[in-house]
Amino acid sequence: MSQAVPMRPDLYAAYLHGASQWDGKYAPIAENGVAVYVFMAENDEYCGSQRARDACENLRGAYIDAGWNENEIDDIL
Repeated sequence: MSQAVPMRPDLYAAYLHGASQWDGKYAPIAENGVAVYVFMAENDEYCGSQRARDACENLRGAYIDAGWNENEIDDIL
């Protein structure tokens, strides 16, 4: 889904990303204001939690680049 949503972000209001790594682009998500909730178990044996943290930071950066302020970003991520 992390590849599909950025291809047509206009079709999504929100995306629940869990138990996998992020393989898509971040900018289209932010440019279209798609809400994203990322969850991952702390010691997930498949992906580990660091990939989820990285995805969150990259999404936050994309929203900043798209001109969102911190309060807006906190509401949508």
